[in-house]
Amino acid sequence: MNKKYTIESLIRKTCGHGSLGYLTPEVIEAIIPYTGEPLHGFVNQKVWQINFESGKFTYMADFAFQTFLEEGWVNFWRTAGFSAMEVIEVLA
Repeated sequence: MNKKYTIESLIRKTCGHGSLGYLTPEVIEAIIPYTGEPLHGFVNQKVWQINFESGKFTYMADFAFQTFLEEGWVNFWRTAGFSAMEVIEVLA
């Protein structure tokens, strides 16, 4: 499948991030592979860390991240210490 975005093309992009229906505009500052301790429910899986200019961040399993690159948006289960559904969508 062709990807709409690359990691490099998402840097400095504005996206909506948060709970479905309650998206907050955020600018992506960095996207890096997560290399810390295994996260809740995601042992032995590749995980990406997305940092925003606001200082906020999120973690996303690789399968969800690939969908984000392909589609420009994704609903995903947050991978850090607790279960919560999040949305990230490229706005501009």
